[in-house]
Amino acid sequence: MDISELEQILKEHLVAKFGVAELTPFKKEGEAIPAGLLEPYTVALSMAIALDDDIIDGITDRPTNDYAHLYWKINDVLNRAAFAASMWIEKKGYRAKAIPASYFADEKNLLGNISHKAVARMAGLGWQGKSLLLVTPEHGPRVRLVTVLTDMPLKP
Repeated sequence: MDISELEQILKEHLVAKFGVAELTPFKKEGEAIPAGLLEPYTVALSMAIALDDDIIDGITDRPTNDYAHLYWKINDVLNRAAFAASMWIEKKGYRAKAIPASYFADEKNLLGNISHKAVARMAGLGWQGKSLLLVTPEHGPRVRLVTVLTDMPLKP
């Protein structure tokens, strides 16, 4: 399947890197909230946007106001990219569900619908470091992530 149009959409939305992960490993009990969320989907599109090095370098002992602003702006950009990707996928006749960049499906335990880091690792965006952060070859751990679930036959 030609995804050059999708690649262009993601590039326009400042996505630095993306990949595709099979959802089969995530379809066991407790891997998604709510249970059954993943059932209609076969793959996940993982997208990363790099954080601003100057802002991250400015953090010494705790997050700064600049970082807080960057965090919310990057999440907004990621969510827009996920929405655009979802709309493109749906226009092609497939199902798609964007999982927001920073959303707690379980606020008590601070868990999202699915782990963006785990999906990104399975999609080949990077590896899990000692601190459990996703580490990418290009940007180290300085990325934010978003995920789109789909039944489009994208190749991992």
